Amino acid sequence: MRVIGYACHYWDHEVHDLYLDMKQPNTYLSQNVDLPFIANSFQKLLEGIVYKERESDDGDCKNISTPISEALLKAYLKNPKIFSYNSYTLKKLELSEKGKEVLALLKKEQLI
Repeated sequence: MRVIGYACHYWDHEVHDLYLDMKQPNTYLSQNVDLPFIANSFQKLLEGIVYKERESDDGDCKNISTPISEALLKAYLKNPKIFSYNSYTLKKLELSEKGKEVLALLKKEQLI
């Protein structure tokens, strides 16, 4: 988030940052300056921040019939050392072929 004047705009470094121009050495592509508007003032921004109670994730974590997301499984396959687990996680890995692949890799790497 960046405050420009008195208005607040959202600045996402993935979208709005300068990028190296791969076609010309030592040059940059133009910066995207179309920043999405958030609020008229910093005070309005702060007033708009609302604490919202949410349900605990424990239900999903402990529910062994809920599989682990594909994105997380891919991350484990790419870098198995980021894997942290409990008994529920190990059971969830057995629910899918990719999960079984992760289990095999973790055993091979002696991480479990």
